[in-house]
Amino acid sequence: MEQEIKKAIIATLAYFDIFDFPLKQEEIWQWLFSEQHQIAREEFLVVLGILVQENILTEKDGFYFFPGRENIISVRKQRSEISEQKIKKARRLIKWWLKFIPWIKAIFLVNSASYYNATENSDIDLFIIAKKNRLWLARFLSVLPLF
Repeated sequence: MEQEIKKAIIATLAYFDIFDFPLKQEEIWQWLFSEQHQIAREEFLVVLGILVQENILTEKDGFYFFPGRENIISVRKQRSEISEQKIKKARRLIKWWLKFIPWIKAIFLVNSASYYNATENSDIDLFIIAKKNRLWLARFLSVLPLF
């Protein structure tokens, strides 16, 4: 069982490492790549500690990552700040849309900004749900404030 948990933790961190995104303990647990749905939290914590002791993983400032990748902590913090600014812009636009376009049922922030991993060049991706038979009208009116 310990080996399976090790593999799951390493796989989870490897995936997020692709995006230069170190994880906190709670985030590893939340997004753990595991086929075993019966992993006890205590056992997970013990195995995480073992991986750090074996120098397979490194922990700093509450973030876990692979050795030699300490720089991704500052990358994550910087991208988090950038994402905050993009989210503020998105909120203003969303408030306008919801106030003036009655055919919009819901709006969701998606992709890099929603995970607080946006770069300066990242756009703000929104998923908009329109009422039945109002898709094109809602789309047309949604695009107007962008010009």
